Amino acid sequence: MKTIWIVLISVVVTAGVIGGGTYYYFDNKATKDKNNLQAQIDDLNKQVADAEKKTLEDVQSTVNTNGSSSDTNNTNATSHAGMKLYNYSKIGLSFYYPESLGTPTLDEYKGNVGNGFSIYFTNNKDFRIGAITADFSADRGGAPWENHDIDYKNGQCSTYKDTKTSEYTYYVNCEIVTNENSLNTYYKESNFFDVPYSFGVIKVTKTGSPYKVINIALEKSDTSKKLVTDVLKTINIK
Repeated sequence: MKTIWIVLISVVVTAGVIGGGTYYYFDNKATKDKNNLQAQIDDLNKQVADAEKKTLEDVQSTVNTNGSSSDTNNTNATSHAGMKLYNYSKIGLSFYYPESLGTPTLDEYKGNVGNGFSIYFTNNKDFRIGAITADFSADRGGAPWENHDIDYKNGQCSTYKDTKTSEYTYYVNCEIVTNENSLNTYYKESNFFDVPYSFGVIKVTKTGSPYKVINIALEKSDTSKKLVTDVLKTINIK
C-alpha cells in the first residue's frame, strides 16, 4: 500500500513539473513573439516616416531646381491666385492673367516688312499683349501695342522713335514695375490717337529675339492700371 502512494505522489509531482515547464515555455515564447512583432511595427513606422521625409525633400529640391526658393514659390502662388498661366513657347513668352479675362487667343500677322503678334481675350478684347519686330512696317495705321523699342531715363520713357534721326520723342511719366522674373518692365499712361491708354512695356534683352519690346495695352479706366501691372509683374521671356 505504501508503495502505491509513493508511485501516485511521484506521478503527481512529475505532472506538475512538466505542466509548469510547459506553461513557462509557451509564456516565454509568446513574450518573445510579441516583442518581435512590436519591433517589426516600429521598423515599418520608421520606414513610412523616412519615405515621407524623402518625398518632401524631393519636392523642395524640384522647386529649387526650377529657380525659386520655397518661400518665393509660396509668395508667387499667393500672388497668382485667381490667375492662369499662358505660354507662347514659340518666342519663349509666358505670363499669368486673371481668369475673368476669359480665353486667350493668339493672332500672328505680317506687315509689308517684318511681323507681329497680339494676344486678346474673349471677355475683354481691348486688353492686348503684343509686339512687332524691329524691322516692322505696314501700309496702315499702327496699333496700341505696336512699338519698336523703349527709352527710359529719369522717371520718363518714350516708345516713339524718329526713323530719320533715330531719336526718341514724346517722353511721358513712366513707372518702373517690379517684375518677379527680374525683367525691365515699365508702366505709362499716354494717348493713342487722342484716346487715353494704360501701357505696360517689357524691355526684351533675350539674345536673338526679333522683338525689342513687348507691350500691354488697355484703354484707361479706374481699373486699367491694376490689370496691366498685375500681368506685367508676371511676364517672363526665356
